Amino acid sequence: MSSDFSGKNMPADLTIRASNICKSYHIYSKPLDRLKQSLWRGKKCFFKEFHALKNVSLEIRKGETVGIIGSNGSGKSTLLQILCGILNPSSGEIEVHGRVAALLELGAGFNPEFTGRENVLMNAAIMGLTREQIVSCYDQIVEFADIGRFIEQPVKTYSSGMYVRLAFATAVNVSPDILIVDEALSVGDIRFQQKCMSKIKQFCQKGTVIFVSHDTTAVTELCSRVIWIESGKIIMDGLPKLVVEKYIQYMYEGNTGTSCDDPKTCLSSSSYDMKGFNFIEDNIRQFGNRSAVIKGVRIQSEKGSNGSIYSGMPCEIAIIIDVQKDILNPIIGYIVKDRLGREIIGDSTGLIKQDIPGFSNGNNYLVSFKIENWPNIQAGDYSLSIAVADGSLENHIQCHWLHDAVIFTNIPVRTPAGIFSILNTDVKVSRFNT
Repeated sequence: MSSDFSGKNMPADLTIRASNICKSYHIYSKPLDRLKQSLWRGKKCFFKEFHALKNVSLEIRKGETVGIIGSNGSGKSTLLQILCGILNPSSGEIEVHGRVAALLELGAGFNPEFTGRENVLMNAAIMGLTREQIVSCYDQIVEFADIGRFIEQPVKTYSSGMYVRLAFATAVNVSPDILIVDEALSVGDIRFQQKCMSKIKQFCQKGTVIFVSHDTTAVTELCSRVIWIESGKIIMDGLPKLVVEKYIQYMYEGNTGTSCDDPKTCLSSSSYDMKGFNFIEDNIRQFGNRSAVIKGVRIQSEKGSNGSIYSGMPCEIAIIIDVQKDILNPIIGYIVKDRLGREIIGDSTGLIKQDIPGFSNGNNYLVSFKIENWPNIQAGDYSLSIAVADGSLENHIQCHWLHDAVIFTNIPVRTPAGIFSILNTDVKVSRFNT
């Protein structure tokens, strides 16, 4: 679905400005109530009002890549449809400057009776492209979609994967000023997803992107800013790493207020020798119900310390846990993140499928992950996050989660081509005649 409507009064550096946007729906318990409502002409109410968005205000600048996250039903898709001009707000003002290309839910924007070619030409024309511009970009769209002869078949015969291929190819190749993507890329195969991500990264360098996804790793990697929406309201707007961390905490805890405001008051005394361990300070971001509390964390390679970890060397991640309440099925895990907050390495006792005996109230426990060869990660600074939970991988309660408990520098054996490379690779070359 595409739209192009101008924000005449906006500053030059803004592409989108929304002021106190509200969107409400009338929910009727039975069809007859709709008839009653029309007959009573507002003198009596036969519906319940559902507020999908409540006084949402935001500004998006040219060149920004903005991620929008939130649980199902939080109002993300409703907001995007208003930004695209598909829906009108119940109240508030929306100003958009520039051509918008949107890839929303499957089925939006294409006529199922038309062929792929006809839909591409129609969408390009709707976006305001001239005939010459449409002809110049058509081959690029067909090549990117890569659906072969199906381009001449009615869209109603397409699989969901073929549909999203053509929809995305059309959206990114018609020279939009603003690209909006709402979860649709999860339909394609992995090769096409990688192709789309590469295209979005290229577009981010010259245009404005609004990206909605439940994949917090993709949001953190792609976006320069993240907006978290819950129950129709903006909860947080800021740097991706910080917003995603708060969102993860909310998804585990809800708004029950179980987090400890002062971590020091949550830590009981312990008889463990803390030598070599990092103490958990107030400034470390953390959440959980504190039925078990992480008191100390240590990461060491054979020839290093908390500060420096050497690739190719044995490495140990050790955690001291003070148990405040019986934990029947403990799960302990760690995640290593780079400076952008991307998750590079992670593991847990649940993923390893190593059953751990229950933790008893009032006792302290030492949990150690021993890694034979630390991966050959790119040189740079990384953070180690630690968590302890009670339950199963599918259904558990977070006892204590520490964001960036330890910061360390990784020293690679050699420069990897990607984020990390395989160690001890043997390359053989032999000559043969055909």
